[in-house]
Amino acid sequence: MKSVSIIFYMLLFTLFIISTVSAQDLIETAIYHAAYSPGETVQMDIFLQDPVTDMEAKDIAMSRENNKVAISPFLKKIEKNHFFLFFNLPLTMQDGDYTLALRNIPFIINNTLQEISHTDTITIARETAILSIFPGIIKEGTDKLEVVITNKGQSTNVRVIAPPFIHHVYKDQQLINQGESRKFKFTLNTTEITTDKPINITFKYEKEYVVPIILLQRPAQQQPPPVSQPEAPFIFKTQLKGLNRTLAEDKTLEGTLTIRNLLNETLQDISFYFIGNLNDIVSVSPEVLTLAPLGEYGIDITVNKKRSLDGDFYSGALVATYNGLSIPFPMEFAVVNEISSEETTVMFNETIPSQGQEEDMPSYFNYSISPGIVKGKTHYTLISLIVILVLVIFFYIFLKKQTVKKQTFGQYIKQVERKR
Repeated sequence: MKSVSIIFYMLLFTLFIISTVSAQDLIETAIYHAAYSPGETVQMDIFLQDPVTDMEAKDIAMSRENNKVAISPFLKKIEKNHFFLFFNLPLTMQDGDYTLALRNIPFIINNTLQEISHTDTITIARETAILSIFPGIIKEGTDKLEVVITNKGQSTNVRVIAPPFIHHVYKDQQLINQGESRKFKFTLNTTEITTDKPINITFKYEKEYVVPIILLQRPAQQQPPPVSQPEAPFIFKTQLKGLNRTLAEDKTLEGTLTIRNLLNETLQDISFYFIGNLNDIVSVSPEVLTLAPLGEYGIDITVNKKRSLDGDFYSGALVATYNGLSIPFPMEFAVVNEISSEETTVMFNETIPSQGQEEDMPSYFNYSISPGIVKGKTHYTLISLIVILVLVIFFYIFLKKQTVKKQTFGQYIKQVERKR
């Protein structure tokens, strides 16, 4: 039985490694420094593998030994799956290791809506030179750039390093006295840019800050060709990121979710299905439809039509598919004993700009997610080996011949007499 226990624990460890690798594939980070002084500015690149919704500042937390550290994170979206985080550390922090967490980022993994978290370790080691910067990244469409540096430690000199197409007057080292804030101004000449490499401004002292410059407008010769149509041919016409509602066992929720065709052509055979455990309580009508050019159609959503609930929580997404493109609309329902009468209708639609103003509308779902094709999915060969191991253990434990100790009739009689 000892060997069976070893195999069992090896199986559990293998499953843990698989899930860990999958999470690491979905969220990757690159922190600019491993160690900081209290009061300095943390900078980090965050790369996500097609999350269901965008990250928000509320998803970021810092702690030490389960004690929360108060921070005010700034989160900038650079591209579809690329975010940039920066924030100032509190001056009161003690030396040691701290955990920086990205919490509960939603992904679709093997047709199931799951929330993945990621942590990094930041070491705090107090030094005499303590500078903070703002902003930690510049994403501007103007040629005028500004960076404010605040000195929270001893007076120190700063050297400014910038590419030749970023003009400035700071040729010599710049003194920043203790408790002083200085604003550094730059002028960007995009016509002089001859490289596609990342653009940075560096402030060098005992350490250094590298401030990335994200250009909203590149020189004409470097711009990609114009996109002739939207990234997705249709969207859900709502500003809601998803539906999160309470649900009573004896109540039915009903509502209409509108889908809009963004193209000037007919879209045929748009189909709908559910992932997660929503199939148990949610239905959609129709399940297949055709959208006229630039047209809209309201699909009917019914929740708990049979008024028969077996679980306490239902989650997943309604997925619309067309020609291999899948667009999810997340849904979550928590079952409660009672619900107020005004909450018996599902409100999907909100006021949004009219046709021709889509550029001002937050498009939360106009991107492609292909259910079942995820970078961090498990390897089927490894899963097959695990299944075989489980079957071997089962047959070993439950189908093994039991060895029974035999005794003669005379021995049995003597045993009965002793009991008398």
